[in-house]
Amino acid sequence: MKSLTVLRNLAGSLSQNTSSTNLTLFDQLINDAHKYLLQRFFFNEASTTISTVSQQQFYDLPFDFSKNKTDTITTGDLKWTPTEVLSRQDWDRLNVFPYYADFPSNYFIWNNKQLGFWPIPSTGSTESTYTGLVGTLTDGDTITVGSVTGTIISSDSTTMVIAIPASAYGVALGTGAFTTSGGASGTISANTVTAGNTITYNYKRRPTDLTFADYTTGTVTATVDSTTITGLGTGFVANYLPSAGSVLTLNLWIKITPPSGDGNWYQISSLDSATQLTLVNTYKGGTTSGASFIIGQMPLLLEDFHDLLVYRPLMIYFSTIVDNPNKKKEFTDLYNAGIQSLDEYAGSKTVNVNLRQAINTRNPNAYQSSVGGAP
Repeated sequence: MKSLTVLRNLAGSLSQNTSSTNLTLFDQLINDAHKYLLQRFFFNEASTTISTVSQQQFYDLPFDFSKNKTDTITTGDLKWTPTEVLSRQDWDRLNVFPYYADFPSNYFIWNNKQLGFWPIPSTGSTESTYTGLVGTLTDGDTITVGSVTGTIISSDSTTMVIAIPASAYGVALGTGAFTTSGGASGTISANTVTAGNTITYNYKRRPTDLTFADYTTGTVTATVDSTTITGLGTGFVANYLPSAGSVLTLNLWIKITPPSGDGNWYQISSLDSATQLTLVNTYKGGTTSGASFIIGQMPLLLEDFHDLLVYRPLMIYFSTIVDNPNKKKEFTDLYNAGIQSLDEYAGSKTVNVNLRQAINTRNPNAYQSSVGGAP
């Protein structure tokens, strides 16, 4: 893996200009190349889940949202994917007047900041068990339990579904006997009102700028099969964050250098204090203390293709800052070859390890094995 520090130094060496001004320029060009490749390929996927609110059509997208991939709406055990509306004109045609339903069939992304659904999600519902039912529960019948009043929208011999207003979300229904406005009675079990549907959407996120130089101050202690790394003389938080917390969006990795460590990079989940951090996966090297280390900010691009973040800036460098057609062609060829490999690699997220030539099989059911003979 190549951190920002390694990439900028490599670009400086290959350009034969390691001045601070030139390295600062390469910082920007590397970030531009990183963003370009991440928008072209899906290496920056994320997923989030929200809950619908009664009669609310639009929901805020995450701060790092770039491009939507899929939406899945869940109601109970039912999951389905709504269809995207691509233009504001078509969206406005759907929304001639407010229309509410439990099953939105379309979604629309407005200004890349909000996600809207049509029909508008109707009032959320909760299932409550009851016994001793007298009479028939019909649509429009209402029930009051404690301070919560809702509308019964369906029922059978053991359960009923009550539509609850959004203002009551999170309120406990309580237990005990109830009587509906239609005269039915029974006993309700303890329950809590929740929102209606659950929406999960996968999206491409905007990458965080690569801005942090490699950090090596102090020493660390690591224990095999543990996610905790303890520092001595370190200032983990102050170097990256205003206060302790998650650093997953920064894509920071740590390597405990040999011979004390195993020399592998491990992603950091959080910086817990000046002298402690937590890994995403457990450390697999041998238990060690007083070891030197490197914390680097890594590109989100697959590590086998990190050099592309250097080749693209050098193409620009040798066609603008320094006019050298031969060098420009050299790095253009390297970049194009890398893009071709990345295209082939990114076409699938799995690897077929069977390297034999494909066998041209024939379906025996498509041919008669015998004509006029015994079966």
